[in-house]
Amino acid sequence: MKRAIVTWARRAGLLMLALNLLLSQSTLAQQSVSNNTNNSNSNSSTTTGKLDWSKLEEIFSSQTIRWYRPGVNDACTTGSAASSGPITKAVDYKNREVFNEEQIKIIEQFRPVYSAAAAKVGIPWEMLAVVHFRETRLAKTNPANGQGIYQDFARAGGSYPPGPVSDEEFQRQTDWAAKFLLEKAGSKGEALKKSEDDAVKYTFFAYNGLAGVYKKQALSLGFSQEQADNGEGSPYVMNKADEKRDPTTNPTGWGQIKSDGGSIQYPANQDHGAFVMYASLRGNATSCGNSADKGGLTKEQATKFVINYGANKDNFTANTLGKDLWEMCNGGGSNCVSFSYFFNKAFTNLPAGPGDGHGANIVKALAAKGAKTGTEPKVFSTFSWSGGEQGYGHTGIVLGIHGDEYIVGHASCGNQGIGPGDGHTFGKYGGSAIIMVGKKDDPKIWFDKIPTEFAYPDNVDTAKISKFIETGSA
Repeated sequence: MKRAIVTWARRAGLLMLALNLLLSQSTLAQQSVSNNTNNSNSNSSTTTGKLDWSKLEEIFSSQTIRWYRPGVNDACTTGSAASSGPITKAVDYKNREVFNEEQIKIIEQFRPVYSAAAAKVGIPWEMLAVVHFRETRLAKTNPANGQGIYQDFARAGGSYPPGPVSDEEFQRQTDWAAKFLLEKAGSKGEALKKSEDDAVKYTFFAYNGLAGVYKKQALSLGFSQEQADNGEGSPYVMNKADEKRDPTTNPTGWGQIKSDGGSIQYPANQDHGAFVMYASLRGNATSCGNSADKGGLTKEQATKFVINYGANKDNFTANTLGKDLWEMCNGGGSNCVSFSYFFNKAFTNLPAGPGDGHGANIVKALAAKGAKTGTEPKVFSTFSWSGGEQGYGHTGIVLGIHGDEYIVGHASCGNQGIGPGDGHTFGKYGGSAIIMVGKKDDPKIWFDKIPTEFAYPDNVDTAKISKFIETGSA
């Protein structure tokens, strides 16, 4: 008991240190909490007058304290709160409650049961909490239908007489549910044991029946066949993961089967999807639906992105670039440096500057201003390579990674095309920007030279990217 008091006293002291850190920064700090990562003009978390989130994250992560950082839940990154720490808040991409305080207390109360069962088969414990909530709203009672706490339809896990259950019976049923989930993962079982997001989604989708109509729904929203097969189009799995899969923002394009044997109806219901619940418990973002080294935009989405870049609706592209970068080379943003600058300035926290140099210099310039860099492509990373006919090199953006398929966005000073184009054609009849698609080791997708320099954003405003794709502006 004494040790527990000391531990919590230490945490309280660290929280006070964090609070002092917040209060000691500029008078703009309060507005920065809500605006820092969503302000397209804010490219660095250490800019004067903005909160230095890295220091707060060090404090919180060191003590396995979960937090919600405004704007991060809109990013295509995995939350860095340790899943072993206490859950203090569970929210979706719009910062809406996924679980309320009372439900979080119950989940924490049952967490040792979930964890013990999960450890026996090697799956994430949060999946059991989600299924428990989805099936019987965290009740420790067998319902009258005889299917038990986890709704074992086939009653394969034994008999389930209605009424409250003992601690031992609750653990037994939870152990069965863990084994059942691993079985549902099928060939993705090993990936599930590694907590890979795609495997978690697929398992929830398989648990709910792998309905073909939801695969079609995913394809209609621009997801790949692989993503559709994993459950990206299933409300049971992904409801309220992002704007296009939210019944409040896409009431006519996001539907759900609401009765056994029924057809899809619009809009889907208001329950959060199982993966959205899971991600909220782990402190993860869901709006991209993928981890930081895969996923991102589909070919269809990336094509529309580069078309909208050249279309310059409401002068959004030109205003983001500024006069010099907009008019450089042939004009219309038809320049690799302009394209990379636009993406980072509008949608990420990478500290892009209009004077960062030629394509060959961009990653080095970002690194000099504190950006994380590496040698491997990741979704939404910026690349550079040196050389070329005049030695200027080239830069661009990795817009998507799906299996061994890489989607890379480009513009080029040597391109004669200006405007929207078709998203794939360079030259006189093309647009300002294009995408190239292929395998990582194919020089063609990188504009003739495989890069080894990449800069990685910490935060990506995927909600803003989605809006840009849909409307051409932001």
